[in-house]
Amino acid sequence: MRLTPLDIHHKEFRHAIRGYSEEEVDNFLDEVANEFERLFKENIDYKEGLEQTKEKVVQYENLEDTLHNTLLTAHKAAEEVQRSAKK
Repeated sequence: MRLTPLDIHHKEFRHAIRGYSEEEVDNFLDEVANEFERLFKENIDYKEGLEQTKEKVVQYENLEDTLHNTLLTAHKAAEEVQRSAKK
């Protein structure tokens, strides 16, 4: 089961004769929910950043392929020029 900040905020406990202080429990659950919400938002930000990084990696891989192909073409052209010069 996935737990959300709203689940924590809306959690109700049964009353007991010698139970915990209702106010303390509510205050603690509010703190937990706030921290959970902060971490939830932070996680979303990290996921978005990761997606952007993945996109950049793909762009750099494409650039690497292009540069590699350009280098091969230049190398072949240089060899052809040398062959022609020898003839």
